[in-house]
Amino acid sequence: MDFTALERAVKLIEAAPDRGVPLVFYGLIKMMTLDQRGCVFGLARLRDLDCDQRQLAYDLMELYVAGGNRTPEWAEAVRHLDAVVNG
Repeated sequence: MDFTALERAVKLIEAAPDRGVPLVFYGLIKMMTLDQRGCVFGLARLRDLDCDQRQLAYDLMELYVAGGNRTPEWAEAVRHLDAVVNG
């Protein structure tokens, strides 16, 4: 499974964990982690992203569809991002 999109998103969030676009990606990743509880991510947030950032979001969605959100790699990335974002 190719985790390139997740790795790119992690780097983007690490670079500025308190900024708008990185927080959009953090919210998207967290929503994909909690997929059994329903979709809580507003798709209107995609409008806040530029073309390249939207492509990254779409790549994350493809990883989600492939089951990437149910892997140890995804879980570790989320644990790391929780620590980065929450201090």
